[in-house]
Amino acid sequence: MTNRTLARPTAPIVSPIACGNSASEQRGSGSQAQREPVVTPQIRNVLREDLLQEAIANDSRRGKNACQDLVAMLAVAACLTLPARGVAQVRIDPMAATVAQAFTMIDRDFVRLADAMPAEKYPFKPTNGEFKDVRTFAEQVKHVACSNFAFFNEVEKKEPPARCDTGGPSPAKTKAELMTYLRESFAYAGRVLRMMTPANALEPAGGPYGGMNTRLGLATLAVWHASDHYGQLVVYLRMNGIVPPASQPVPSR
Repeated sequence: MTNRTLARPTAPIVSPIACGNSASEQRGSGSQAQREPVVTPQIRNVLREDLLQEAIANDSRRGKNACQDLVAMLAVAACLTLPARGVAQVRIDPMAATVAQAFTMIDRDFVRLADAMPAEKYPFKPTNGEFKDVRTFAEQVKHVACSNFAFFNEVEKKEPPARCDTGGPSPAKTKAELMTYLRESFAYAGRVLRMMTPANALEPAGGPYGGMNTRLGLATLAVWHASDHYGQLVVYLRMNGIVPPASQPVPSR
């Protein structure tokens, strides 16, 4: 695995925020003037405006010395959110990137499709036609999530979850639970896929899902599998009057 090296910032953040004097203090008022923070565009570009305004409001209520605290807090936040040049990137082998590109596309489209089906329609399955013993929409989503874990467990030469054909061991049932399970499965699969290299791609790997194969073979099988079930669920969605998000026309600008 490539080591990550944090580089020093190429230039210091000079006075992104300062404590200025209020108008009353500038006029020489005898009262204790409140010191107001002066926030530059540099800070506003990296911090959410609502959080920034809340911090400034809290500062004004706390009184003396609070502005200095706010300066320190925002300066640290700016340093953490501004990108540092020269940070080492994790290199993905071109071979893995080629497969990952297709997997990322089905990840995006499948998750959007699953999210487009209303929760009350998750128990739906077609009945008008040759649809005997087909899975419900929820069962399809769960099957794909379980299979993603299974294929890439096998790529890592780990024990895959049992019986993904009937849903596997996950207790997920509701739409919210299944969506979380689905997203986690694609995220895990993507991480494993991006670690593949020409040196390990053709190593023997496999198990109950896909039989004896290679790491690369299992990865491409996972792309095919999710794409196959995506096509099935497009029918489920359209039978409920919903156009899959990937098929919706792009609004003209």
